[in-house]
Amino acid sequence: MAIQCAHVYLLRFNVAAKSKLLVPAYVLPDGKVRFFPINSEVPDFIIKSPELSKHTLPMKPANNARFLSHDSWLCCNEVIGGWTVEEIKKQGNCYRGAIDAATMAAVPTIIIESRLYAAKEKALIMEQWPVKLAKPPA
Repeated sequence: MAIQCAHVYLLRFNVAAKSKLLVPAYVLPDGKVRFFPINSEVPDFIIKSPELSKHTLPMKPANNARFLSHDSWLCCNEVIGGWTVEEIKKQGNCYRGAIDAATMAAVPTIIIESRLYAAKEKALIMEQWPVKLAKPPA
């Protein structure tokens, strides 16, 4: 099983002390995976920040029925870690499917225009994300 960016994995996230739906944003050469989390609610600190809100994409169960049972949000305001490719492969039964096409297509524009990421991290995401920008912003 190859770890695929823009696909969903249900993995234990120790900071939250629970399993969460996580979407790989990129994989580092050493095998560490960095994820965008899917949240069932948008935290207040994101709602109150226009910059962070730009990085939050709504996801509907109708478009993501393989893994969502209620409205959720892909939070692209930061990437989180905690797993390696090998650890994920050993988990078994954690793969849930690809995010919907519209959400997948929206991520590159958010990232390339983001003021939250350094150029190196933007490049890692853009290089590995399966949907490319049709025309990079000027």
